[in-house]
Amino acid sequence: PANDTVIANVIVSAHRGEIETGRLALGKSHDARVQTYARSMIQAHQRELTKILRVMASAGMRAADSTITVAQATPSADLVMQAMVSQRQTMEALRAATGTEFERTYLDVQVAGHRLLQQTLRQNEVTTQSAGLAKHVQSLKSMIRVHLQRATTLQQSLAANAATGL
Repeated sequence: PANDTVIANVIVSAHRGEIETGRLALGKSHDARVQTYARSMIQAHQRELTKILRVMASAGMRAADSTITVAQATPSADLVMQAMVSQRQTMEALRAATGTEFERTYLDVQVAGHRLLQQTLRQNEVTTQSAGLAKHVQSLKSMIRVHLQRATTLQQSLAANAATGL
């Protein structure tokens, strides 16, 4: 289990990643449903990023530097560094994808990312010491569940359209 600062920084990294991938999706996707989903991810995660940064400030926690590079990551790197490096690799893959490949990749990333954050929070919620962080994690869990369901539904819809040639 991770400590509060690590958990909070994983959440910060996830929010920043959602905002960054959402902005990329708005610029690259030609599917209105994907654009609508991306816009809602940007808005929700900007709002939640502001909240977690307030929680961290009130608890005396510091947000991690977001300039970690892939070269700095090691198998023994902490959870925060792994999250940041993973986000950079995700952005590289998304930038390289185009058309329906981009949309499929973006939704795959959304499903996998929300599942991973859900699992990480579940594994670490018992160790949370800060009441503010514990409260934030609880509210975040329900938001993640909704985002995951929306991403999965949209992913299935796009796959069905591809299978029927629409």
